Amino acid sequence: MALLSWDGQIINALVKDWPKDVESIFKDDAAKIDQQVRGGCFGRQQLVQCGFSSRTCNTGDAARLTYESGDTLLHLGNRNAASPAFLCELLAQGASIHAKNSKGETAEE
Repeated sequence: MALLSWDGQIINALVKDWPKDVESIFKDDAAKIDQQVRGGCFGRQQLVQCGFSSRTCNTGDAARLTYESGDTLLHLGNRNAASPAFLCELLAQGASIHAKNSKGETAEE
C-alpha cells in the first residue's frame, strides 16, 4: 500500500477521529492547516473516495460526511462532528476560525 501524502493522512485522521495524529501530520513542511476544498478534493485527496459528498448533492444517505467548496479542515470537522479533541488539535496547529468557504461560512457557523 502506498503511503498517503499529508492531505490524505489528515482526511483519514478526520474520518477515523484520530486527534493524536494531527500534530505529526502538520510537521510536514508541505502541510497547510487552512487548505481549502476545491473541485471535490482536499489537496490531492478526492473526498468522495473517503465517504464524503457535497452538501448540494442529496444522496439520501444521512451517514455520509459532507463538504462545501472552500471548506477547511475546521469546517469539515465541525460539520461532521469530529471530537472536541480533534478540533482542539487543529486549533493548536494554527487553524483559522475566520476562514470562509464558498458560502461565506466560517468554521464556527
